[in-house]
Amino acid sequence: MNIIMPKDQNPDIRISVAMATYNGEKYLSEQLESILRCLDANDEIVISDDGSSDNTISIIEQYAERDKRIKLFDGPHAGVVKNFGNALANCRGSYIFLSDQDDVWHKDKVEVVLPQLTENILVCHNADIFNSITGEYEGDMQSKIGKKTSVSKNIIKNSFIGCCMAFRRELSEYATPFPDERSIHIHDWWLGLIALKVGNVRFEEKSLIDYRIHESNTLGLKKTTFGFKIKKRINMIRALRRYFGARNKKSSEPNS
Repeated sequence: MNIIMPKDQNPDIRISVAMATYNGEKYLSEQLESILRCLDANDEIVISDDGSSDNTISIIEQYAERDKRIKLFDGPHAGVVKNFGNALANCRGSYIFLSDQDDVWHKDKVEVVLPQLTENILVCHNADIFNSITGEYEGDMQSKIGKKTSVSKNIIKNSFIGCCMAFRRELSEYATPFPDERSIHIHDWWLGLIALKVGNVRFEEKSLIDYRIHESNTLGLKKTTFGFKIKKRINMIRALRRYFGARNKKSSEPNS
């Protein structure tokens, strides 16, 4: 694997796209093409791969040879939350867009979202849902999961889907490193809840990606048991209390 060494923030980079990959060869090329056409010359796609055993790394390296905006990093091999955390840790841009490996960006995604990040720490846009197994359109994301703007309501039912999220760099610096996956379950939920606590959040109604449902989806719209839903909400509440308790304690210390 051609590993690029991480660097500090670069003020010349406007947008970093943080992507976590794992055995995503089937849809990866189409996704990379759709992202690249939205970016400027000084933007970047930061990819953390978590030990793919298919052709994912080869595909990324082929793109990286032709386009220097693509940076590949070896992931922690510890699951999707830590893999995204590794991607974020290596992003150098002022604005960060999260991306899955298997969707398709619409041409106007950056054009619509970027201006909204001036007054909002995080923007979560809508998505068109397509079932790659049946070939059918299954509606839009916000109709299924809502667009709730309070912490309590998002604890009950999460409105944040990572592939639809973009945020200012300060949110990444505030909310990472991520707690253990057993505590927060998934990174996008954590980022959304932190954003609601520390800044303005906007839900954009326009669909700006095609979200694929397929046989290998890691998370997304998968259904879980009632017991698991209760457990992960309790864990999230505990993680938030620990996190903000620690921050409040640090801020109250002399010379902090």
